[in-house]
Amino acid sequence: MGALGSHFHRGRLRPDPGQRGGFSDAGRPASLADDQLAVVWKRTYDPLTDVAAAGIVAVDGGLAIVGSGRPTASAALDVLGVRTDLYGNLLYFRTEALDKDQTLAAAAALPDGGLVAVGTAAAAVGADVLILRTNAWGYGFCSALGDCLTTSPASCDDGSPCTAENCTAALGCQHNPLVQGAMCSDTGKCSSGKCL
Repeated sequence: MGALGSHFHRGRLRPDPGQRGGFSDAGRPASLADDQLAVVWKRTYDPLTDVAAAGIVAVDGGLAIVGSGRPTASAALDVLGVRTDLYGNLLYFRTEALDKDQTLAAAAALPDGGLVAVGTAAAAVGADVLILRTNAWGYGFCSALGDCLTTSPASCDDGSPCTAENCTAALGCQHNPLVQGAMCSDTGKCSSGKCL
């Protein structure tokens, strides 16, 4: 897909002008369809309660989904970001608790692999506009970066299509194996750590 500027907002399918053509959809579950609108893959990413995916953008070989969710039923809404590879395999699921309820509605990809997302944050009266900029690992605050401050996605990539690269503040760069049978190419699936 490459770094693209197309995006999805509030239930509308938008063209995906990447190499594969087709459309992206940020509903629950997220899915990728080809140019004939046939679903290529469909996934659900929702370890929170009351999750609302509101925007999706194509970023450097995959997708980034933004929205909101609650860690518990009685908690305030937190902003969330989900990043997948081209085949829908989860790379990271991040939340940021700011103050009161906050939501993200749309995102745009940045040249460094990060995102800029826009939404709303609850205020004493009404709501304020919220603009959040993340790095390529989905972190919006420097204090949360740890080892990820100096680790780029390119330096973390082990070259295997059957691992999901991620960076966490505590552990740094990680190569998490994809589940057996996960899509790893247009026709291949992961088998014993290899894309066949």
